[in-house]
Amino acid sequence: MSLKRRLSHRPDLSSRPDAALSPNYRRVWIPDVTEGFLPGWIKSQAGDESSQDASAEVVVAATGEVRQLPLYSLSPMNPPQFDGVEDIADLTHLNEASVINNLRQRYGAASIYVSDARTSLAKLADARHTRGMVARPSIAIPLTRSLFLISLNPYRSLPIYTSQIVAQYRTRRREENVPHIFAVAERAWQQIGEERESQSILIT
Repeated sequence: MSLKRRLSHRPDLSSRPDAALSPNYRRVWIPDVTEGFLPGWIKSQAGDESSQDASAEVVVAATGEVRQLPLYSLSPMNPPQFDGVEDIADLTHLNEASVINNLRQRYGAASIYVSDARTSLAKLADARHTRGMVARPSIAIPLTRSLFLISLNPYRSLPIYTSQIVAQYRTRRREENVPHIFAVAERAWQQIGEERESQSILIT
């Protein structure tokens, strides 16, 4: 199987607890002390969405548990087809819960690299500390282009650093391949030739 097919694989979502929900329900992420966020939907709502006092009765998809929560604490959920996207900037709803879910989906499919071409992560810089992460991410940032690359620790060896994979990224544009640290390195190398200036990559 090619790297592109392997890293682009997404898990089967047909068995998700919320997969059979009626489109009439508003699918949301529910904050949870243990899991960080849980998928669910809004059963009823009291108050205007612009009011800090508005509340909602929500149903946890996995258990059917009903909870009463402030409306502002809920985060809108992206449609299932956006689960596991390669670029976080493609998410319709950009919020902490959706980013964490996307990383979790990618991690489960052994697709450990995720890009953020339009620096969407910068918008989440003030978000509260991430809870329930399956792995601690590293982020490589080519400073001149503000491209984020998230790398999740797979805690196992993956066959994605061979000479054949290096060749797949050589002389290619970032958009032509799936996210990878080789793509960041190749782009920096190309810019050295194009701009005749040193390039910087920040890994944090």
